[in-house]
Amino acid sequence: MDSKKPTAPFADKKIVLINRDFQLRFTIIAVFLGMISTIFTAVTILYPLYAFQILRIPRFLPPLVLFSMVLAMLLNIGAIAFFGIFITHRIAGPMFSLVRRLRFGEEGQYRGHVFLRQGDELNYLARNMNAFFDSLVQRTEEDRAKIKMVIEQLSSKDPSHVTETCVKSLKELERDLSDRVAQK
Repeated sequence: MDSKKPTAPFADKKIVLINRDFQLRFTIIAVFLGMISTIFTAVTILYPLYAFQILRIPRFLPPLVLFSMVLAMLLNIGAIAFFGIFITHRIAGPMFSLVRRLRFGEEGQYRGHVFLRQGDELNYLARNMNAFFDSLVQRTEEDRAKIKMVIEQLSSKDPSHVTETCVKSLKELERDLSDRVAQK
């Protein structure tokens, strides 16, 4: 077991806002919904008190109660914002790793795996992406073996054998490559 346990949720992270647009967009939505929920709850509690004239205008709420309600709303919004960033971090981090891996693949670097933390979301996607790149490596190795065979045949001494076998091998390789890029 790992003896180093972080003391705070972000203690082992260097960057909390990995994908600012994504994380802030969803955190702002969560804060807005939290504010609406808090206001709805306050109205639900206070309206009956006003309707039954337990609380009266102009002295609707004592300052201490009003201060407590505003403080509770601010604490609620702060907690929602903190947990919004924390939760979106668990999605944005894996997204960052997956996109980086795709960019390496785009450059032709098929070897390598995406490793996500134990509790991160998108582990299923990372496993499938790793399997995808493993199959690309395997197919590339098979293509290299076919090309190597053609090169060996071209360097053989019997020209009649070379032509037929090389043409057959190259047609097979071309067909495989065509099948891979064909739209289905």
